[in-house]
Order: sequence, then structure tokens, then C-alpha cells
Amino acid sequence: FLAARAAGEAGSWEPSRSGGNHMPAWPDEAQRFLKRVLSPDGDARRYSYAFAASEVGRKYGLEVDRAQVRHWALDHGIKIAVPKPRPPAHVRRWQRQSVGELWQLDATPDYFLGRGNPPLSLIDMIDDCSRMQVGCRLYRSECVNAYLDLFYRAFTRYGLPLEIYVDRASFFKGEDGSLTQLGRRLKMYGVSFVFANTPEAKGKIERVHQVWQDRLPAYAAREGVTGDTPIEDVNDRLGVLVDYRNAYEEHRELRMSALEAWDKAIEEGRCKLRPTPRDGWWELVWAEWSRATVGPRGRLLVDGVLCPTECANGTRVWVCRHVDGTMSLVLNKPDLSTVPQVVFTTNPKVKRG
Repeated sequence: FLAARAAGEAGSWEPSRSGGNHMPAWPDEAQRFLKRVLSPDGDARRYSYAFAASEVGRKYGLEVDRAQVRHWALDHGIKIAVPKPRPPAHVRRWQRQSVGELWQLDATPDYFLGRGNPPLSLIDMIDDCSRMQVGCRLYRSECVNAYLDLFYRAFTRYGLPLEIYVDRASFFKGEDGSLTQLGRRLKMYGVSFVFANTPEAKGKIERVHQVWQDRLPAYAAREGVTGDTPIEDVNDRLGVLVDYRNAYEEHRELRMSALEAWDKAIEEGRCKLRPTPRDGWWELVWAEWSRATVGPRGRLLVDGVLCPTECANGTRVWVCRHVDGTMSLVLNKPDLSTVPQVVFTTNPKVKRG
């Protein structure tokens, strides 16, 4: 208007399209999805605005933030009660400068599939530098085998870190300070535990727990996931959510996604990760180990499978149940100075002999 007035054309001036809301309308399928997950539906929990924004991006490629989702909900008459503030996840401390320098690990039991289903244990593991979730799975219970499964999957996908930050639970530290089953396996590949002085000292991993404690019950209720759903199917769905969160959700402190922070650190040479070893023990170390005795004609029945070997009757062997459901029979215990003496295996990655 000022330019038109200076040119003596104020009388013919008309407002342009510079003001107002010119954002294109959101796709119908995205709006239907938001209405479904944000509207009341019996006892089913509703999605938080942050989770709804994340799922709209993952499902429909529509980049919105939680404030936009909140405004959309209010415009459509959908109101979500403000939840009670959570207790603070304790004091933030300085982060490590390199990827793989320290990973934080913790487990928490909760009704992740809703109150009408059995409780499950969520085991989370994050990289301290980038906040990348390198492990996140649900288990029927917190046990040694659950941690072995998580370690194997994380190390195989991302590599070996230097240290893992844990609490003082018996899984990680013996009563006399000796190494536990997990500690011995990690030490074999140069990974050590760092023990938190208190359970509250791991604020970063606690905040990740809060994310899934908020999101998973609502997701399960809206997507028909129940206690009867196979745990592997549940974890496959969870893996998709974790990967999307790593890649696209901006971290408040980092001002970028966890994957961007991870890649940036590696590009700048700030990486302490080591590649997955290729020795003969790798697939065996992360298996569940138990003792058994070979029967007549060198055969052994394990979990309903008859395993033929060339061992003499009465030979003591180790039964290794791998995380993928396969098994191996081994004569000797893990030691990098030796070669595993495998007398039977159904795992294609394990060499017999």
C-alpha cells in the first residue's frame, strides 16, 4: 500500500494474498486417521499430539508438528485432557562426544499393550552421544536371554560400543563384584559395563521409557494389538516406530533427529564403534547355553529335534539356542584363543567342525 501511495495509485490499490492461511489442506486420509486416533473410543487410550504427528508423517508423508495437530484437533472439536506432569527424569548430564563411546541400557515393566493384557518388559538401549535408539524390544520378562537377544541384534546392526551404562542389577554385577554371564560375554569382545551410582542417574534412557509408556498402549488399542499377538509381530511393529523416530523426530536438545546426529558425528570422525567380529564364536556367544549328554549312537534330542553327532555315548556337550530359533551343539566353552568345536548345528552362520 505504501508503494502504491507513493506512486499516486492509492485509490486503485487492492490487498493481495500476502496475509491469511495459505497452507494447503491436509490429505483426507491423514485427517481421517487423526480423527480416529484422537477421538474417544471406549476405554482405548488416545494418541498424544506428538505421537499423532509422528504417525501422520510415517504413514502419509505429511510433515506436521504436535502444535499443528493440536490446532487441527481443536478446530474439529476434539479436546484431549492435559495429562498430569510426569516427575522429572532427573538432572541432565554432559553427553559423550563420540558415537559408540557409551550406550545407556535399562529395562522397565509396564502394561505396554493396555491394562487388559499381561505386563511386558521393555528393554531400551540408546547411544549417549546421538540419542539413537540402538535397541528397543518387548519381552515377556526381564532375563539374561532377553539381554542376550537385544545385544546380538544391536551389535550386529550397529557395531560394538566401548561401554554400556547400566544400573547395579544382578544381571550386570555379582554380589561379590564378579562378572556375570552378560559381563563375561561382553568382556570377550572388549565391551565393559559402567555402573550408575543410583537408578535415577540415567535420565536419558528414562525419558525414552516415558515416550513408549505414552505411545504403545494407545497404539496397541487403536491397532488391535493384544496379549494374544505373537511377541515377534509386536516387536516388528515396534521396530518400525523406533526407526521412524530415530530418523525423523527432532530431538529438543540436539535440534536434529537422532540419525542426523549419528551421521554428523561419524562424518566428523567422532566414532568409537568397532565392526562386528568375524570369528567362529560370534554367533555362539549370544546364544542361550545349557548342558546336555549325548545318547546312544551319538544322538541327542533337543526341543523335539533329534540331533545326530559323531560323539560317543555319554559325551557332555553345550546346547546353544540361537536368537533366531536355530541351535548348535558345542564341546568347548567360548574362548577367543580357541576354535569352537561344533558337532551339530542348524544355524547356517555357524561352521561345523
